Amino acid sequence: AMSAMSKMVIVAYLPGNDPRLSKEIIVLGAHYDHLGHGGHGSLARGSHKIHFGADDNASGTAVLLELAEAFSILQGLNSRTLVFIAFSGEELGLLGSQYFVKHPTFSLKHIVAMINMDMVGRLRENKLQIFGSGTSSVWPAVIGRGESLVRGFRINLSSKGGFGPSDHTSFYKKKIPVLHFFTGLHKDYHKPSDTLDKINAKGAAKIGQLVFQIVWALDELPYRPDYIYIKPPRRVRHGKGPRPYLGIIPEYGGDNQGLVISGVSANSPAEKGGLKGEDRIIQFGSVPIRNIYDLTNALYRYKPGDKVKIIVVRKGKKRTLTVKLGHR
Repeated sequence: AMSAMSKMVIVAYLPGNDPRLSKEIIVLGAHYDHLGHGGHGSLARGSHKIHFGADDNASGTAVLLELAEAFSILQGLNSRTLVFIAFSGEELGLLGSQYFVKHPTFSLKHIVAMINMDMVGRLRENKLQIFGSGTSSVWPAVIGRGESLVRGFRINLSSKGGFGPSDHTSFYKKKIPVLHFFTGLHKDYHKPSDTLDKINAKGAAKIGQLVFQIVWALDELPYRPDYIYIKPPRRVRHGKGPRPYLGIIPEYGGDNQGLVISGVSANSPAEKGGLKGEDRIIQFGSVPIRNIYDLTNALYRYKPGDKVKIIVVRKGKKRTLTVKLGHR
């Protein structure tokens, strides 16, 4: 029963109205599963409390439903067919979206783009990350059109690839251009404390308005968006045995000038070693750090219990901290 539930997807669609373009499909998606009572994937060690998943991903699911309603009100005006999909099994390894692309309701060759909303409920300082802007040459202009109509965002487009830990990856692997909307990680990620009271509902609604305008601009294109392949960053494979644990909450995106962290997990090696939110990690041991991938690769050179010198920039000044790594 578990495997059947973990692959369950809910699909709804609005048919297109253009005689030529209606065969083409724009997919909008969000995963609606979370972690239940914890266990695999939980960052609250030993806790069996309900993990509510308000941001991850009730927020994306709510925006998906609002978009479906908004487009249905304008039914008859969309040129292409719009398909809305709620995925299960994302937290277990993108199971729902992988199942869909292997057993599609519509032929994959007709899908021209996939828009993913995963964790859009914690908009802070109007900072919004959109992953995948390099997966088609149409995205910069299409995103710019949306941004001109829904103003006020500070949009980060630095992560241009289509591979990532969410459902858009399943589509990108099938040569479909993608975008992933994301408001960033936080200290409540994958914990029981990811609750409704911390959601920025107005921010999520504004993101929904932006997605609406971006999809509308995409729908108005008279030609099919091209697909651009961007290789995923190479990762060092970790050998057998316990994995080292640091306990930072990274900010994704960034400028490749170091890894900025938004916080640290409670009682983690990072907290005990003195790391703080807004620190920019520029060196881990002997390895220079530009981004999350550099840090992941550097971390896996060590084992639990090792002490590592970490250089950070804090308020413009370099600091060297020593952290004793924990284990997962």
